[in-house]
Formats: sequence, C-alpha cells, structure tokens
Amino acid sequence: MRLAQDPFTITIDVEEYEGGSSRVEDVMDSVLDLCETSNVQITAFVVGELAVKYPKLIQRIANGGHEIALHGINHQTIDKWAPKDFISECKSTCSRLSDLAGQKIYGFRAPLFSMNPDTSWLPDGLSECGFSYSSSVVPIKQLRSGTSYPGAPKTAFLWPSGLVELPAATAWGLPVGGAYLRLFPKVLVKRMIHHLPKIAPWIYLHPYDFDCDEPFRVLPGTSGQIESRVLFFRRKVMKDCLQEFLKNNIGPPLIEVVKNLRLADLTTFTG
Repeated sequence: MRLAQDPFTITIDVEEYEGGSSRVEDVMDSVLDLCETSNVQITAFVVGELAVKYPKLIQRIANGGHEIALHGINHQTIDKWAPKDFISECKSTCSRLSDLAGQKIYGFRAPLFSMNPDTSWLPDGLSECGFSYSSSVVPIKQLRSGTSYPGAPKTAFLWPSGLVELPAATAWGLPVGGAYLRLFPKVLVKRMIHHLPKIAPWIYLHPYDFDCDEPFRVLPGTSGQIESRVLFFRRKVMKDCLQEFLKNNIGPPLIEVVKNLRLADLTTFTG
C-alpha cells in the first residue's frame, strides 16, 4: 500500500507496560528485525529507566543505526515534576543513556505528549539539558487532560529558547500514530497518513501495539472496560501494518531531519 509521496520518519516510544514488561525486549526485537530487513533507521524514544533494566535492548537499537532519544525519565507526565528536579534527573539520565548507546541524545518526547500550557517551563528546561529538539506537542484539544497544546503551530516551529519542536500530525481530531493505525481499515490509514505535514513528518508506535500475547485487563488511566478493549483491539494486524509502512519512502531519524531544517524559516511560538 503506497501511503505517501513524501518520506516520513517512523518513531517508537519504547516504554514498559503492565502485563508486558517481560516481553518488551522480545517485541522490540521483532520490530527491529523488520526495520533492519528493510534497511530503515528509526527514532526510538526510550524511557530513561529502561537503560538500567534493559541495557542490551538499548545497545541493539543503537547498533542498528537507529537514533535513541529520551521519552521521559520514568514515563510520568511532565506536570508531576518540579522543574528543578526534572532538569537534574534529565541530565543524569541522558548521560547514562548516552554512555550506553554510544551516541549523543538530541531529542525528547514527553510521556503522553504532556507538554501543554501548564508546563510552559519545559522548553527552557530541555534547552538547559542540551536537547536540540522536542517532539512533545499535540496541537489540538484531546479528551485526556494535560495531553494537548491547542493553539500551537501544526508544523515544525521554534521555542524562544531555540529548541526545535516537531508537533504530532493530526487527522480528524486524532494524533497520527499509535493504536489508531491498527484500529482503522487500510483506506482510512492511508488518508490519515496524507495529513502528515510537508516539513518533518513522522508517525509514532508503541511496543504494546504489537503485543498480541498481553493478557487483557482494564488499563490504568483509561475510563474502564470499553476504552481498554479498544486499546487491545487488532494488535495482530500491527506487524503487517509496519511492513506496509516499510514499503514506502521512509525518512531518516528525526535528528537528521532537524539538522536539515532551515531554522530561519520556522515560526517562533511563545506559548
């Protein structure tokens, strides 16, 4: 299935999840195998704690030529952190992750896209930590509290600190990625991909999207049985979905995209 004329980057939020923690490495191994077969490099946004728990996974990702970026320290949303504590922990986590991966950590994605108007200190904090770019903003109103930044630009922009922001693409009021790519039929996925911006387009996936063996349970942070059932639905198709993506003109890791941006052409957003 030809999804898009322009190349887009595949990103994966590498995080633990209840019921599947012991399978994160196995699931990621299968995803990385597919990427390597297609000679595609991705950006893996890794929760910092995993550097301690799964060092071999981090090294395999890096050894495959993939970019490793940070997906929070412990997958707590940003509003749970005091700015000083976050910056201190972030610096030490990046140092540990960088040493393990053998590469500098340039990118950051807030857990649950939790950069919002109430966490306006975060862009300055990320710049202080040495990040070049963030991929933490959903520029529309979402149902889940704290995961939206309505009014933010919908294409790549700059924060006043000079940090580049690559916001999530949206279609029909939904971010382009994750469970939506397996819940919708192929014809709607194709239309969703066509909503990706011309500048720095990317999609996101999770290990649990591929985990068909995770026992069902009501997931924390959901509204209950129905929402949880939806999040478990059609996981079997995700591997095929990724294989279809890999047939397309896939873009490089996000740091390579950022390095090729003309920063002078980007809007500065003050929040």
